[in-house]
Amino acid sequence: METEGLRLFDQFPVVRFKTPQGQLLTLTCRESTRGPGYKKGQKVEVRFLPMFPEYFIVVSGFDFLL
Repeated sequence: METEGLRLFDQFPVVRFKTPQGQLLTLTCRESTRGPGYKKGQKVEVRFLPMFPEYFIVVSGFDFLL
C-alpha cells in the first residue's frame, strides 16, 4: 500500500501479477481505498485490458458486475 501526500487515509494498493503472455508486472492502483484495506501478500483478483495491462482494477465488492 502506498499513500499520497496529505491524503494519509487514502491507500493505493500495489499489485504484482502475470499477464497471459508471461509478463510479470508490479503496478500501483490508480483508485484509492479507505480504511482497512488490503494486507501485504494478500491475493486479490485483478482485471486488465490484454493490450494495456497497466490499466487494471482490483476486483472487490460489487466489481464482479463489471
